[in-house]
Amino acid sequence: MMVANSVALVPAVIQAVAFGDLHPIRGGPQVFVLATFLVLRWLTLSTLSARKRLLTEQAWRPVSARVIRAGRWPACRVEVTDSDSVGVLVVRGMTRAHSAVIARTGSVWLVGDIGSLAVVRVAGSHEPWLAKPSHWFRSPKPMAGESDPTMLWARRLRRGTLSMWSIVGCMPILGAALGMWAVPDRPGAVLVFVLSTTGVIVAALVFAMYRHPMLHRLPELVEAGPWTAVQASSRPWRARMDDTAAASVVIRLADGRTMTADIRSAPVDLLGTVWDTGTLWFAGEPEPGKTMAAGYPGYPLLAVAVIR
Repeated sequence: MMVANSVALVPAVIQAVAFGDLHPIRGGPQVFVLATFLVLRWLTLSTLSARKRLLTEQAWRPVSARVIRAGRWPACRVEVTDSDSVGVLVVRGMTRAHSAVIARTGSVWLVGDIGSLAVVRVAGSHEPWLAKPSHWFRSPKPMAGESDPTMLWARRLRRGTLSMWSIVGCMPILGAALGMWAVPDRPGAVLVFVLSTTGVIVAALVFAMYRHPMLHRLPELVEAGPWTAVQASSRPWRARMDDTAAASVVIRLADGRTMTADIRSAPVDLLGTVWDTGTLWFAGEPEPGKTMAAGYPGYPLLAVAVIR
């Protein structure tokens, strides 16, 4: 989130430096972008602070749960039974793939109080989600437990990758609109604003595609074959700001052969599970030179791996 906000701020700064328009009267768009960045940054830091406080003060405990309503965004509602207490939590940002795990297992891991503030995570995942009591109730719409979390996650990653390119078509229009609002009598400034905005976004997308390659192929890779479990151990890796890492995992097949799975965009959640279990699953039989889906069937833990 911080990287995306910084990218959105750059065109405004470029125009302000080039044309001297960053002042209270004529710098409306720049002030708006800066204020939006600061608000989003404050919300992010406050969420991380609350989550960290709960995780350091209490231990995880398993509780019964069922999905009341699973939306695509921005939150899902989960009914939690903690001892004698029953409450509905709004889990911000939780995806349908994670909700499908709850629907199948009927439980979550909980830290905190369901009457005030809590953190939840689903079985098989280390990802903590901040949750608050629901004060607005809608008609229940339970999620079917037959949904495959792995395929839901693969399709979500593909949508996210493809939707990034739609931004390229929208940014020139948005840049022109903001430029004409900021300096309607200076077409040169508008042109610079449009070009700088588009250029920064295109550069950011190219970098993102380089760092997270082939995610759009995950659905077809998941369907490539039955899942095969192998022994696995990851070499040292360093987490990036987006909770992914470029990792190399040494795998040992049932026949004793040893290979290496190179994963350029491995979620740290997946790598943590490799560390915990000593295993990794592949959709199909690993062979040198193959590009495969690697993860854990039935859970939203998935990545693209190239076998060496």
